[in-house]
Amino acid sequence: MTRKPRSEEAPLAPEAGAAYVEFLIAFIPLFIMFLGMVQMALMYAGDLVVQHAASRAARAAVVVLDDDPRYYDGSPRRQLSRSGFSSSEDGLSAILSLFGAGSGGGGGGPGAMGGPRLATIRRAASLPLASISPSMQQLVRADSVMTAIGSPETRAATGVFVYNDSAMGVTFPTSPGGTSYGESFRHGQQVTTRVTYLFHCGVPLASRMMCDTYPTIRLGPAAALVEGIVRDAASGSLSWEAAAERLRRVDESRRRHERDEDAVGELETAGASDLMYLTWATGSRFKVMRGEATMPLQSARYEYR
Repeated sequence: MTRKPRSEEAPLAPEAGAAYVEFLIAFIPLFIMFLGMVQMALMYAGDLVVQHAASRAARAAVVVLDDDPRYYDGSPRRQLSRSGFSSSEDGLSAILSLFGAGSGGGGGGPGAMGGPRLATIRRAASLPLASISPSMQQLVRADSVMTAIGSPETRAATGVFVYNDSAMGVTFPTSPGGTSYGESFRHGQQVTTRVTYLFHCGVPLASRMMCDTYPTIRLGPAAALVEGIVRDAASGSLSWEAAAERLRRVDESRRRHERDEDAVGELETAGASDLMYLTWATGSRFKVMRGEATMPLQSARYEYR
């Protein structure tokens, strides 16, 4: 069989740019996987820091809870008071007030506990968390891996003075891993201290796949409903009365969500949790992290002078 001359064969398909297309097809999933690995590494480091913060909080708690009342505005020994703790009002209640309505609010969960003794314990837990708290730039922008990592100086400044007060909860479960909380303690009791923290996820793309916005964490599926209410109200297609009714249903959905999510209730002990709602506009994403430690209460049976 004789081979046809080259000129008589069918022309070859053009291959210019094929390598470029193949590179793009392979690069996109590999790049997303790389971003995911970076975010996972940051989250793993954050989990270790949260556990260390829980250990510091436990060491402080077993000493502070029975310390001399004169150093804590007369707060009774071995007891967390239900007064003197400046807890913020519910963020959804603030939104409801704009529409002339109010939410049920209230409750006697861990967020109702406070007082100067808890404030001292919170400060002990807050210091190590300053190393992983986001800077203001990170809360506003999530456009690069470098921004997600940030600098220690800006992280520490924001964490100590602003972020940790809003994003850290300190509670005292009655048993390790428990969902009921104690507010009074007895001599020699094993005290479990739990730190619940909102870790900021700042790696582009990966944060949207692995973390959630703060309203989504607090409200669960109701967050999307709130977004729709805000959007419709801004466009003028929703009356104040209709918005208030929809917000009431959202608030009921939120309470059902909180009953299923123990960690959400623990974040109620944050000093100014409403500030976290401001991150909604920036698209910031968070991951709830929890650490706990158990130590015996360092108590004495004598009375202080």
